[in-house]
Amino acid sequence: MNAGSLRLLRGNSGFLAEATEWVARAAGGPVFSPALYPSAVRIWERSGYRELLRLNVMEKAVRPMPDGPSWITTTAEPDFAALEGVDRAAFDRFWHMGAGGLVEAFRATPRSVVVEARQDGTLLGYAMIGVQAGSCFVQRVAVDPTSRGQGLGSAMMNKSEAWARQVGAVTMILNVRPDNEQARSLYSRHGFSDTVTTLHVLSFPSDSLH
Repeated sequence: MNAGSLRLLRGNSGFLAEATEWVARAAGGPVFSPALYPSAVRIWERSGYRELLRLNVMEKAVRPMPDGPSWITTTAEPDFAALEGVDRAAFDRFWHMGAGGLVEAFRATPRSVVVEARQDGTLLGYAMIGVQAGSCFVQRVAVDPTSRGQGLGSAMMNKSEAWARQVGAVTMILNVRPDNEQARSLYSRHGFSDTVTTLHVLSFPSDSLH
């Protein structure tokens, strides 16, 4: 079971531990938490989870941005199966979200769109973004490995910022692994900088089962 496919478990630490053990036995392997703010970590640790990795939160102010090339478009009704195909090609197995995880991420904010890079009808990359309370959250950016080096990431980030400004967002926020130098370089070029906030992903190891 991967991090993106987990649903957030609710309740006290005893309930969380019991539910996690059931999921771990069913999955036959470790269980991973969502990305958590530091204030939410303690209940997971009391349930037997241990820190696996941290993510850096980056932020920027939204600027005026040209709309970009016509083959970079936005849609509020994405083809999640097509997104999943690009996602699986773009990320290591641990980070695969699956169609269900992508749907959940898309619905995480009141208003969301997917920025798509298509040529001849083929999806080459996408950025999933959503707006809530004046902030635009960049949920996911993926480019098929066969299409990297063509500026798709930058074009989709520009389109994302243009859409964010159109709908009234004033900031853009995302999270990234500290060791993902390629992604961090892309985001830095687009004006994102590190904040003091980190997110924590925890793991419940299968050897913790009784």
